[in-house]
Amino acid sequence: MISSQNIHNFVDNYDWWIENMVKHYTIDQGWSPMFLPVRNDGWTEEHIQKYIELLNHMIDFRLNLFDGNIYNFAKHLTQGTETKHYLLKTPPSDIISIRTNNRQNNVINCSLPCVLTINTADLTIAPCHRLTYEQFCAGRFVIENDKVIGIEADYGLSSYINITENNRYYRPECTHCEIRDFCMQGCMGSQFEFSGDVHKPVPSVCNLLKAQWEFLINKYANMGILDIILDPSFEHYSPHTTKCIKEYIKCKAIQERDKGRD
Repeated sequence: MISSQNIHNFVDNYDWWIENMVKHYTIDQGWSPMFLPVRNDGWTEEHIQKYIELLNHMIDFRLNLFDGNIYNFAKHLTQGTETKHYLLKTPPSDIISIRTNNRQNNVINCSLPCVLTINTADLTIAPCHRLTYEQFCAGRFVIENDKVIGIEADYGLSSYINITENNRYYRPECTHCEIRDFCMQGCMGSQFEFSGDVHKPVPSVCNLLKAQWEFLINKYANMGILDIILDPSFEHYSPHTTKCIKEYIKCKAIQERDKGRD
């Protein structure tokens, strides 16, 4: 996990992890590292700049695995094609890949909607490990003679359903955001701990994610990767991804135009 507290050292950490995983893991273990930003408050402009430096470093490292072949790298970024480095045979839940949200599946982008979280201390059923607060718990397993004999609903059931069925596009802050089709969105547990509202994004996290996508789109445009991805003859061409990228570029152009008027 990449937090604002350790971001200043994370380029070195990244290289260390890669070097040591090559030494201690084999291809048969089929394990790939995951680098995910911790979406807690505290991402300052300085932290975000260091995060961008990490993204740039990761892109350069990954491109080298394809011997600088931009076309093959574009396939990797969109479909997770294999690399010669077995620990990175697919993009790890990937902060440099070009993946767009499916508007037909509007639930939040984390394991919360599809993973059952159970607090082993009292067997309560919670939305996720960061939302085990009583008011969000749907119920609990009933134990009798050391055996589970049933499930009883709790008063937090309606909140549980509200959270797990949350539509990412209905949040006021997200509806017209330029990165709504790319954004992994904030952590609902972090958001609750920050403001008391599970649905309200943390401003510094929004700044982080917007900076991430502005950098990636510009970087890939300058590398010629966007030209490949947006070409209908590209073997992994996606009309949805193309539409999202073009909408983002158009939105940023409008923002720059309006800024110039100010």
